[in-house]
Amino acid sequence: MNLKRSRLIPIVAIVLGLIGGAFGTAACDGPHTVHTYGVWEKKEATCEEAGYRVRTCIVCGEQETEEFPALGHEYDLGKVTTQATCEGTGVRTRTCVRCQKTKEETTQPLGHDWDATVVMTAPTCEGEGRGKFLCLRCEKEEEHSIPALGHSWESVGIGTEPTCEAAGTRNVRCAVCGTSKTEELPALGHSWEDGEVITPATCEAAGERWHTCKVCETREKTAVPPLGHNWEGDYTVDQEATFDAAGSKSYHCTRCDARNGVTEIPQLQAGVPILYEFRLMRNNDERLQTSHAVITVYRKDGTVAAESNPNTLSAGIFRFPLEPEEYTVRATGLPAGYTAEEAEVRPGNPYCSIPLTASLLTDEAPKDTRYQVGSVMHDFTVRDYDGTTYTLSALLAQKRAVVLNFWYDGCAPCRVEFPYLELSYRAYRDKAEVLAITEDPDDTDAAVRAYATQMELTFPMISVESRIGLESMFNVTSVPTTVVIDSEGVVTEIHTGSSTQQYFDSIFEKYTADTYIRRGNAAVPTALEGEWSLPAKRDEQ
Repeated sequence: MNLKRSRLIPIVAIVLGLIGGAFGTAACDGPHTVHTYGVWEKKEATCEEAGYRVRTCIVCGEQETEEFPALGHEYDLGKVTTQATCEGTGVRTRTCVRCQKTKEETTQPLGHDWDATVVMTAPTCEGEGRGKFLCLRCEKEEEHSIPALGHSWESVGIGTEPTCEAAGTRNVRCAVCGTSKTEELPALGHSWEDGEVITPATCEAAGERWHTCKVCETREKTAVPPLGHNWEGDYTVDQEATFDAAGSKSYHCTRCDARNGVTEIPQLQAGVPILYEFRLMRNNDERLQTSHAVITVYRKDGTVAAESNPNTLSAGIFRFPLEPEEYTVRATGLPAGYTAEEAEVRPGNPYCSIPLTASLLTDEAPKDTRYQVGSVMHDFTVRDYDGTTYTLSALLAQKRAVVLNFWYDGCAPCRVEFPYLELSYRAYRDKAEVLAITEDPDDTDAAVRAYATQMELTFPMISVESRIGLESMFNVTSVPTTVVIDSEGVVTEIHTGSSTQQYFDSIFEKYTADTYIRRGNAAVPTALEGEWSLPAKRDEQ
């Protein structure tokens, strides 16, 4: 601080104080004191010492001070003052750019820069060798072991041939050192045939099957798991109800006639209506699903007792509360391809199955035809890429099912499922036919022939040149789509998406079986308002 200036400040303050006194006022006294400061006096901060600035009131001499923290050192990157070695540390010296103060930092050892191995003792097939490394910087040497090479075995002949159950041997020799030894060859394991059933399995009991090895003819017996009960989709009346006693109904197993879900049928009471039930049944024992058929119930005198609403037969089943009498039942308005026989029903067994038969429609399908599950097919003819023609009616005259598969060349899921379809087709080709129908306009005869050859497919492949619009009739919007047509020409399944081997095996096995019976799985509707009409009383007829 300037000393002359500091001596002057008190003098000025005294003079100003006297002046203030002369006027009867004090410049810095009282609760509303306001200092009149001079200029700041400043000391700069250094790397290690704090700085400050101060100013003084020119009236009363009071000072105000502010401090600044030390700046801290700002070191440069430094330079190496002691070079590190392979194993020893080095020193780097760094200097502060403001105050030139220095500090030292330790650097890590460089580590050895080893050259390639120098072999001192070569390894053998079974023994280790010795070698050494040489550092390129400090020339230090370090010895180490070299792993054994291991034998390079090659066969020189079979000692004992392996069998299905016993291991064999072979002689081997090392191509490097000539060492010889004998190795064991594992047993081959049996190659079993499919086997012969000696005791058939039943619904509840396991069976037995003999398997014979194709190589050594060893025989082995295995268990065939129980079949499990195959319950009918609809119940059977075991005891008809009478006016003297109740009856009973139950579900029967189609294989062993075991019964399940036994239910009582109430005793008949004169003048009290009972619930008659009528089902439209195909001759393979599946309910026909339709929304247009009408069931009419006739009394013995020919008058109409009740008639169904046409829109309530979608599940193929209908119920009427009627007086306990015998009735005749007829079904009309059936879909094309179906015919119905007249049926009788009694009060003691009020569950009537109206037998329907289906047959392939021989006329040409109308352009607006739309097939769905339960539809009867119209006859059609297509040809494969080799020019062979296939007519549906002719196929069904010889085989029990026809499978349509819609596909195209660029369809990845089609390529996935075709090998499965081919395996199933080869197993069932005597009882079922497959027609693979392309959806791609580019799949010409030549293109389809190349595709079938590449995929090793043996079932008929129908090119775009023979397409007749079946994809529109089945509303095919994505591929692959698989359609099953049974022996009566009825569409039984429509499956979209890539299928598994299990699926294809199951449909071929099901629809080609001698005992083919399909069971309906539609929910049985309950009697709803508007679903039936009350029988007219006889005196009102």
